[in-house]
Amino acid sequence: MDRRLSQVSVKRIAKSAKFKRKVKNVLSFKFQFCVFRFAFCALFILFFISGCATVYNSATGRQEYRFITTSEEVKIGSDIARQIEARFKVVNDPIRQGRLNYIGQRLSVVCDRQDLIHTFKIVDEKSINAFTILGGHIYVHSGLLDFIKSDSELASVLAHELGHSAARHSAKRLETGMGYQILAGLVFHDSKYADLARAVDISVDLIIRGYSRQDELLADRLGVKYLIKSGYSPQASIDVLRRLQEKDGSGPQGIGIFLSDHPLMPERIKTVAQEIERLKTEDF
Repeated sequence: MDRRLSQVSVKRIAKSAKFKRKVKNVLSFKFQFCVFRFAFCALFILFFISGCATVYNSATGRQEYRFITTSEEVKIGSDIARQIEARFKVVNDPIRQGRLNYIGQRLSVVCDRQDLIHTFKIVDEKSINAFTILGGHIYVHSGLLDFIKSDSELASVLAHELGHSAARHSAKRLETGMGYQILAGLVFHDSKYADLARAVDISVDLIIRGYSRQDELLADRLGVKYLIKSGYSPQASIDVLRRLQEKDGSGPQGIGIFLSDHPLMPERIKTVAQEIERLKTEDF
């Protein structure tokens, strides 16, 4: 009996030791895999950073990594603009276009971003909206032109969009959504058509869904600065936002992302008012 118990104990000990070795091997493999994954991620980040330039952005007040140069951004933006204009009908009205371009260019010369030539076009859409894509292309819906009451109000919308351009919000979204390799293919025109279609889809998605809360508020603040520097009344920004808020409160009226819920309109109005007061003491 004792001998049998002894044999059973020996077998149990042997199985236990074998089990421990298996567990040890599994843990060792998992540890090695984690180390490998960490090393791979570190190398990827180093490769990513090495392919980027560090540039000070006066609009954001920060040093920023950039996937692509300005000339590369312009090339990609031009390709996307052609696709966008195939989806949205561009209005050919010399009087309206002349007014839009005059106000837009007057604001452009005081914009933080002077490495782009900004273009301004009207698209035949009844919603109250405006949007920007990378490369300095700014579009205004015909419905917005019908809604605004003065040149200063139109200037306030364009100044806001120039704020997005100066802060590179569209470019950053595209860089994040596509990655360096695909963008490089678009620049050198050796990428598949599907990549261009994807870039257009990301841009259209940005048009539909809008920017983040932080991006919208920054564009509002930059817009105030550009209005003051170009000689337009910054109060026009508050006037437009308040009337948009009232229109939105009366029910669905075809208002686009310029009246975005991220952030809420009262917060945007408050931000603009505070920026107007702050800039009164600034020396331009």
